[in-house]
Amino acid sequence: MRIDDRPVDSYARCGRTRMVAPDLQLYDELTGIENLRFFSSMSGCHLSAERASYLLASVGLMGRGNDFYGEYSSGMKARLKLAVAVAADPEILLLDEPTTNLDEAGRAIVHSVIEHRRNRGIVIFATNDQSEFQLGGQVVRLG
Repeated sequence: MRIDDRPVDSYARCGRTRMVAPDLQLYDELTGIENLRFFSSMSGCHLSAERASYLLASVGLMGRGNDFYGEYSSGMKARLKLAVAVAADPEILLLDEPTTNLDEAGRAIVHSVIEHRRNRGIVIFATNDQSEFQLGGQVVRLG
């Protein structure tokens, strides 16, 4: 499979693809901002203080960046994972059950991020939630 005449696996190797899934883990002993900075640096990106603040605000974690990830609720953890994934401005964003463990406010935040990302690249998400089918530009049902 190819995207823009490049093999799909080159997107993963070059850091152009990011994924969010319930089973992915961040570091409990790091703060939210430290997790953002660490994972950004791992993909070769510098994360400015302004960008970090913007990302935290965009997922509803403004003012919580200095709290340890291990102290976050499950919904806060899910939203920080999303911020980490979009920090590098990936061309392809893969989301597996992106609203798992989220209340209505958290779901609205994820939906907003998905809508914003769709205008910047490709968003592929897997969901069992019928209400989320409206978010997809092209819906493929499996099974």
